[in-house]
Amino acid sequence: CKPTGVGGRGRAYAARTRMVAAASRVLQLTLRQGGETAGLIDRRRLFQWLLALGELLGADTAVEGGLHGPALYLSTMHSPVIASKWSSYFDTTAHHGRPFKRVSDRAGCLAADSPRRLAELYYGPRSWQCLNLTLNPYMLQINHSELAVDFAGVGAGLARRYVDTFHRQPPLLAPSRAVTRRVRLAERRLNFSAYGAVHIRRADRKPERR
Repeated sequence: CKPTGVGGRGRAYAARTRMVAAASRVLQLTLRQGGETAGLIDRRRLFQWLLALGELLGADTAVEGGLHGPALYLSTMHSPVIASKWSSYFDTTAHHGRPFKRVSDRAGCLAADSPRRLAELYYGPRSWQCLNLTLNPYMLQINHSELAVDFAGVGAGLARRYVDTFHRQPPLLAPSRAVTRRVRLAERRLNFSAYGAVHIRRADRKPERR
């Protein structure tokens, strides 16, 4: 996404984007929701939250498994078929490849294992270079709503801070080209109307749903 502002605001955004792209600091999502998995909508929310938080912290972002990590995060509830790469679902070329970079084993990484600890590291001095998010991010909704994930991905408090800082809306994960092509094909075949919504399941191949 490009900034809507011009002049000073646009230059400030560009400088901040370059800083994040070249950041030596890294924010890593190393928890798989306590071993649980979820659907694409939930994972998209989680990753968009991670992107926004990383930019506010001036940090690069990474997830377990990197580009090859869908099986670590996606549930087989809707389908036993899970793609081997996130690029099957999302445009992984955007945002300088974030957050689909592989988690690194840096020495001296700090761990945010609770909402309180993450808040301390977020609001406190930014002397750390590597932070592993080992907490359940959805627990932030209880006591630290400004940092929370919500239905839209980035909670209202974090979204306000992001807009105030960058003068644009928080980052979004766009669908992959393959997903876009399939949607357009379905539109032509099914003759969708101009309004409404269609729920497209992820490669749903369970026999009872064919």
